[in-house]
Amino acid sequence: MPKPKLLLTLILTLVSMGGIGCVEVRDKNEEPASPTDSAKQPPQQQNLATASRFQIEALAEANSYRLKINLPEGVRGLQKRLLSPPANGSNWSSKELDSSLRFFTDEEVSAGQKYAYRFGKILNGEWVYSQEEVLQIPVDLVFAPTLIPNDESQPLILEGYERVFLPPHSTLTTNGKSITVKGRILIAEDTTLQTFSKGQTADGKHGQARHGGKILLQFEKAVGHLRLELRGEHGAQGLAGEAYPIPAPPGVGSDANILGDPCHSFPGNTGSAGLKGHIGSNGGNGGDSGAAVLNIADTTEFSLDSTIEAGAGGSMGLGGPGQPGGPSGTDCNGRPNGSKGPDGPSGDNGLPGRAGGTQTLCLNSKTQNSICY
Repeated sequence: MPKPKLLLTLILTLVSMGGIGCVEVRDKNEEPASPTDSAKQPPQQQNLATASRFQIEALAEANSYRLKINLPEGVRGLQKRLLSPPANGSNWSSKELDSSLRFFTDEEVSAGQKYAYRFGKILNGEWVYSQEEVLQIPVDLVFAPTLIPNDESQPLILEGYERVFLPPHSTLTTNGKSITVKGRILIAEDTTLQTFSKGQTADGKHGQARHGGKILLQFEKAVGHLRLELRGEHGAQGLAGEAYPIPAPPGVGSDANILGDPCHSFPGNTGSAGLKGHIGSNGGNGGDSGAAVLNIADTTEFSLDSTIEAGAGGSMGLGGPGQPGGPSGTDCNGRPNGSKGPDGPSGDNGLPGRAGGTQTLCLNSKTQNSICY
């Protein structure tokens, strides 16, 4: 299976004064790339802040970033402060720089935090700083099975992330819960995302078989290999008809001995015939497979396998046994000496459950033909 390629280049619009930067995924020990030729040219504007560039570099580890700052020409100092979570921001921290330095890499940034930067020069013996530029470091999501609660709560929506890491060589089960995950990059390494385990059957807790729900994955790019398995639960097996707790009524006993005839010449009457057995219950209907939509603009480094299976209907419940025939009646001395009544016939079987419906999985991509299964 293909491995995720973590050396990616992404474009991120910074919350700054017109600055456009890049997000590059790099190994933590890799040196920042040299500035481009255009970055080496003198700035077209004298405002230090608007002439600067930022590059947010995403490292291989989740929620690990560093910030590369392309410095305006002649900058001698850099100030930085944390804007969140402190309500009013922290104090400025200052760092002196060599005026010939063309870029500076800030390794001390944290995912999700917002920072302000400004650049300084020495004019007439005093420090003069540009207006501040504000940007926020992205946040990643490391997916784990605990992110999909096994309960009956509302659909799960996870969005606003730069990268979403699915656990490698693992299986995530939604248990029929509808989920939406949105971000910039999806990273999967032989991960299986399934609605239900293969062969899972409805139990007494859930009654009817559950449907697979809906899965929406929306990303600008996906990397690696994902297996998506859409299944409905199988319907529960029908129950057999209940057995009768008591036999049919006994036969009527004979009258007392008369005219000197021996008592055994007056046997009890035959017991009552048993009733027909109870009908078996119907098998449960299978659940629908569930549906999925993957809106992924760039799938050049991504592969997808899929399985779509409706839940099978449960097998029929067998008819219950007929009621046992009643015991014989008694002779004049109270002894049963007649015939037992016939047992009732077995009950009718229930009906098998219906299979669930097979739904669709659609992959919408700008780099390959979109397709629905």
